[in-house]
Amino acid sequence: MFDWVGMVLCTASASSFLIGITWGGAQFPWSSWHTLVPIIVGAVDLVAAGLWEVYGTERSFVRVSLLNSCPQLAAYICAILQGIMLFCTLYYLPIFYEGVKDYTPTVAGIGLIPMTGSLLPIGILVGIIIRRTGHFRWAIWLGWLISILSSGLLILFNSDTRVYAWVLILIVVGLGHGLILIALNICTQALADRADVGYAAAMYTFMRSIGMCIGVSVSGTILQNTLQTYMKDQNLDASMAGAVVGIISQLQDLPTTMRKPIAIAIGKSCDNVAEFLLGVATLALLVYLLIKESSLDKEFKPDHVLEGSADKKRAI
Repeated sequence: MFDWVGMVLCTASASSFLIGITWGGAQFPWSSWHTLVPIIVGAVDLVAAGLWEVYGTERSFVRVSLLNSCPQLAAYICAILQGIMLFCTLYYLPIFYEGVKDYTPTVAGIGLIPMTGSLLPIGILVGIIIRRTGHFRWAIWLGWLISILSSGLLILFNSDTRVYAWVLILIVVGLGHGLILIALNICTQALADRADVGYAAAMYTFMRSIGMCIGVSVSGTILQNTLQTYMKDQNLDASMAGAVVGIISQLQDLPTTMRKPIAIAIGKSCDNVAEFLLGVATLALLVYLLIKESSLDKEFKPDHVLEGSADKKRAI
């Protein structure tokens, strides 16, 4: 029996909360009821969803037993924070490339390859090392440390940043995410009970996906809110801030006298997003301290097996 109530409550709470965050300061003032009501409703709905999952159903949408211990809870919080950082970075970098560096959309997309291209191979390598050594905490610690370093380097991005410099920095960004991505996935399964190993892997993906949704909403909100302030400083119409992000690829068609102050404003807003990433990475490193080492040598005991598989095993 599927937990439809829990699924609807979780989806509704997340959607309402993210709508309020996205609207805040962009479409409506933060003090407006248009912004506050979705945020409050989302928060209340989230509490209701939590109570329902714990007390209201026998087959919960979320595997509550995975959140019973402090190390497990810390691991899933780290998964959310990593999702936030990953999609924050992927969201704002193309805006920086097009709005500040004056790159075309195609080149802006290619500019993400150093980050995404380094993430996968380092993740595979980390998985192999963890499998052979049986230890995963070192990779999480090193990953967050590198993420703090790379986030600080992202703050240094400006219109004069050379190609080789931002390529190397984005390789470091991908290195940090590659370490965290695989190590956290292994960590959540190592900390879970044998019967919950499969659920732990699914929960990790779910939590990271929540972080990704939050990352896109928060980065967009930071960009648009700060862009209004910086456009005022450049003697530009602050109401254009939302439109600037929407037509970022068309800024090259504007005259230089207008494009340059807009580029300066966008660059400062991107710096604020990078500062936010630095704060998230620092918080994640502190949360990591609550994660303890656990044995990777566990027998997988799923709740559901194929019919006849047990008989075949006994026959063998």
